[in-house]
Amino acid sequence: MLAGANRLRRKKDFQKVYKGGKTLRTTFFRIKTVENHTKHSRYGIVIANKVIKKAVDRNRKKRQVRAVLGELIDTITKGYDIVVLAQSNIAEASHEEIQKDLKKSFQKIGFLPKQNQDEKKVDHNTTVAS
Repeated sequence: MLAGANRLRRKKDFQKVYKGGKTLRTTFFRIKTVENHTKHSRYGIVIANKVIKKAVDRNRKKRQVRAVLGELIDTITKGYDIVVLAQSNIAEASHEEIQKDLKKSFQKIGFLPKQNQDEKKVDHNTTVAS
């Protein structure tokens, strides 16, 4: 869950990010960022009616994105306004896919540290030819 201080709420704040922000496009999201010169980052989540028709499903996806952001909030670089806009294929995405996509995108932007070699998962199903 995101605290009130970590949420973008006003239309003016969203417009500031849309106009002056940098954009990263990923599999499920477009992420727009702009510096806010404060000690914390604020997040906005947008899922358009065109992307997911039913409000119940739209709100479920917003809760999933908020949950992932809540997990990452302590490790993401502070001092930015970030708007996460859902792409049309978000409707079929699982929670794990959303989590993986958001982590990868924040690493790509430079807001999350890259994964260490020790932390990377090893695929035990592959065989090595000698």
